[in-house]
Amino acid sequence: MEITCQNCNAQIKVPDQKVPKDQPFAFKCPSCQGRIIVEPSQSSGASGDLPKSEIHTPPAGIAPMKVMDIGKRTAMICHTKPDPLKRLAHEFGYQAYLPGDHVTAIKSLRFNEYNMVICSSEFERIPHDRATILQTLQRLGMEKRRKMFVIFIGEDHSSFDRMTAFAMSVNLFIAKSDFENNLNKLMAPIKNELGEHELNYFIFNKTLTVIGGA
Repeated sequence: MEITCQNCNAQIKVPDQKVPKDQPFAFKCPSCQGRIIVEPSQSSGASGDLPKSEIHTPPAGIAPMKVMDIGKRTAMICHTKPDPLKRLAHEFGYQAYLPGDHVTAIKSLRFNEYNMVICSSEFERIPHDRATILQTLQRLGMEKRRKMFVIFIGEDHSSFDRMTAFAMSVNLFIAKSDFENNLNKLMAPIKNELGEHELNYFIFNKTLTVIGGA
């Protein structure tokens, strides 16, 4: 079933098995975060209406992804040559979003929620009059930032150097030379780091649930 968000025009695929029969249902648009309510009469594939009180208007300059799959993880890739990273994201089960410039990337980071962000020093060096991607990530609220796995590709340090990653406030640092020459060999260790992050976040959420229910 396909639903069009009337706030940002993103097309969202909802698996048929997740659509309640003859019942209204609601969910948050993965692109603009507005709440979409679908009435039973719309289950044939018509657009879901957004009540005016629940519309979240996206900032100007953000081009929402054409199709968002409900429940699928998303990755923002900020790189001048994103194709290898796009394949990596797909390999790990992420839907990739490629912002064209810093302005679009920064606005999208502030407005949307991404499970993974990959940024490179080359992208950061593109002339612009805004904060860097790393600065923007550092300014995000902790509730939003801790859900992201951030990879930075740069020079002068070794891949998987934890002190470098800590100093840059990212989850993982990858050396530019390794990215360019050994990306296939990096897949397994990156996947391990990502799995560890997801496990830690799962445990953290469980702990919050227990504390909240105490």
